[in-house]
Amino acid sequence: MRKRTFGIKKKDFWYYFGIRKRTFGIKKKYFCFYKSFFIYLFAFQNNIFMDKRSTQTVLPFDFKGKDIDLYVRQHWNATFSRQKKVSILSKKIMSAVMSQIKKDDNDFKSYYQFHVTDFINEGQSGTKIYSAVKDSFDELTDLKWLFEDLESEKFAFRHILNTSDARCGYDKGTITIVLNPLLKPLFIALSHYTTYQLKWYMTFKSWYSMRLYELLSSFKDTGYWEVDIDKYRTLMDCDDKYKEKGKKNDSKLVLKTTEEAILELERTDMAFTVETIKGKEKGVAGRKSIVGLVFRLKKVQQKTVSIAWKTAPNNIKTFEKLHNKYKISEANLVQYFDAIGVKEVLELLKKWDAKELSDKPILDKVSYCNKVFVGMGKKALEKK
Repeated sequence: MRKRTFGIKKKDFWYYFGIRKRTFGIKKKYFCFYKSFFIYLFAFQNNIFMDKRSTQTVLPFDFKGKDIDLYVRQHWNATFSRQKKVSILSKKIMSAVMSQIKKDDNDFKSYYQFHVTDFINEGQSGTKIYSAVKDSFDELTDLKWLFEDLESEKFAFRHILNTSDARCGYDKGTITIVLNPLLKPLFIALSHYTTYQLKWYMTFKSWYSMRLYELLSSFKDTGYWEVDIDKYRTLMDCDDKYKEKGKKNDSKLVLKTTEEAILELERTDMAFTVETIKGKEKGVAGRKSIVGLVFRLKKVQQKTVSIAWKTAPNNIKTFEKLHNKYKISEANLVQYFDAIGVKEVLELLKKWDAKELSDKPILDKVSYCNKVFVGMGKKALEKK
């Protein structure tokens, strides 16, 4: 305590406090105690405790859920990337990092920091959480997701952390995260993205609950998500799970991935129901099997479009078909319809109608059609 000045020049530090030799009539042994107390109080109030490696403070967080108002914003391609199942704590740490990326940021911060105390729950041993956070960091250093490239539309694995940066690490309870700069297009300056609340997310005890909360948050304005069973299996990192005698057990897949999630999400803004879609698989005789799933949100947070825009002569018929049949969200219609133009939209609808009549109809209309529509809209805007 005697030698620490918390980043303030020594001569200035003692000037501020004016107490190097003077004790103001207080006995010296008591004065030392009071001096220490007031210096620490000053340091806390003015955020002087800095990480020694730079001038960026170790950020305090409250993930206990009462007054928290933090959101994660990420591109749809991040939400629908192929993510490996990791520990609950690792998932929470990554979401805590993502919540610090703000809407008006034009780049990642040089690093993001947390302390183990940010993740301690009531009744949890401090010793155990230190060990758990260290294990989670080790897990995150190897973590990579399979993303679809926004420009080439090809898939590629990307590490989440930039472990080549010397600042990225764990030291005495402080975890320092440096994000892979290749991920910037998926989290910075977004025009089409998913948002979800940490208020609920940080309370989940199941990885499947956390994953479904992310995915369902992409459909909060429509309240409806229809997905092919094989795609769902991949999104939930279950390609090699829930099989019997070498065959996929889709009933068990649905049960194991949604049973706990239904209970945990019931009190949140993403409370949902799920139904199976039955059909015959090609080349497989016998009774119908599960070919897809339909998720319905109980609390739809629909974005409204003005009546004038809906009833405009050039919009009304195409709007109804795009929104009602092909599940294009109202937000995407407002943002990209005019840029694409009626002629191009009608051509797109012809292609989708033909696809619907073929032997390969669009199963996941919400995901597929919105992705195509947004892609066309962005290209149209770039040309203008």
